[in-house]
Amino acid sequence: MTAGRHSRVSNDGMARSRNRTNFLDPSATGARPEDVRAFATVGANVNAIAIARATAIVYAIAIEPEAAQSYLESALAISREHGFLQRIAQLRLMRGWALASQTDDGGALTELSEGLAGYRATGARAWQTNFLALLAIGYLRAGRYPEGLSTIAEARDLVTLQDEYWWEPELHRLEGDLLLASGGSPALVEECYRDALGSAHQHEAKSWELRAAASLARLWHDQGRRGEARDLLAPVYVWFTEGFDTPDLKQTKSLLAALDA
Repeated sequence: MTAGRHSRVSNDGMARSRNRTNFLDPSATGARPEDVRAFATVGANVNAIAIARATAIVYAIAIEPEAAQSYLESALAISREHGFLQRIAQLRLMRGWALASQTDDGGALTELSEGLAGYRATGARAWQTNFLALLAIGYLRAGRYPEGLSTIAEARDLVTLQDEYWWEPELHRLEGDLLLASGGSPALVEECYRDALGSAHQHEAKSWELRAAASLARLWHDQGRRGEARDLLAPVYVWFTEGFDTPDLKQTKSLLAALDA
C-alpha cells in the first residue's frame, strides 16, 4: 500500500501515519503477537511488555477480536500484577471494544464504561477521543443511541482541545451510524458521512476515508442511488494495494459487487 503525503503533526501523529499507510492491516504496525511472546520470555521490562501487547492488540482487534482477546487477558494479568493502573484501564477499554465486535450484550459496554472511568481516574488525558469513540461503538451495539450521540459530542469537543485529530473522521461516521440506527433524518445521516469523508481526506487518513465512503455508498444504495454510490466508492477502493483479507476491504468489495449487480 502506498503511503500518503506528509500531513500536519499532532500528538497522535504516529497513529495517523499508520492510517495513511495501512491501518486496516495489523501487520503494518510491525508488532506481531509472536514477537510479543518472545519479548516476554526474555524477562524484558514488564511495563514495556504490557504496552507492546496492547499496541499489537489495537491493530489486531479489527481482524480477529476473539484471538485478540486472549492477548488482552495476558496483558491485563501482567499489568495487574505490577499495579499499572493506567494500562489496566486502557486494556479494559480495548477488551470492551473486542467484545463489542462480537456481541451486543452488556458485558462489552460495562468494560468500556468502567475502563474509561478508570483511565480518567489516573489523571490521564491523551487518547480520550479514541476511547470515547470506542464507548460510542458499545452504545451503538447495545441500541442506546442517545447515549452514543452524547458520547460522540463529547469526543468531538476534545478533538481540537487536545489536538487529537486522528479519530475525527470516525467520530463523524459513527454519528451518522447512530443517527441512522435511531431513525434519524437521512439528510443528517448523509451530512455526517460527508463530513467524515471530508475530514478523512483532509488528514490523509485513507482507512477512515474507505469506511466513510462505504457508509455513504451503502446509504445511497438503499436509496436507489447505485450509480452515485459506485462512483464514490470505487476510486477509494482501488487506492489500496494490499490488505484485501481485512474486513473493511472485503466488505467494500462485496458492496461494489452489489452495486454492479
